[in-house]
Amino acid sequence: MATPLSTPLPSPLQSGVYVIRNEGTKQAVGATKVSHLVGTLPIRSTDDTSVRPDMKFNITRLENQKYTIEVEGFPVVAINGHVVALANPKVHVEWDITPLHFVPSTRAVFA
Repeated sequence: MATPLSTPLPSPLQSGVYVIRNEGTKQAVGATKVSHLVGTLPIRSTDDTSVRPDMKFNITRLENQKYTIEVEGFPVVAINGHVVALANPKVHVEWDITPLHFVPSTRAVFA
């Protein structure tokens, strides 16, 4: 579970790019282009071959401005600086989401 952010989360979830980051290195692993509050969202490609454009996140809004994100076939270790470390890539995990800028040249580094 992610630690709640000190700043309030957008309500409803705003459209934009949401970046997945490695907690230790602060490097971007990928990003989701969010256009709908609930749905399947493709992640943006990076130069890491372990990140594919067809990988999906299913985002569902929960209470208290949190979201459940189901990641299929992708070993995400963090999103927006919060360590998640999924042993099973299909596990549902609660994440706090805030919009960040995406740096497309960043290489993913897994801790």
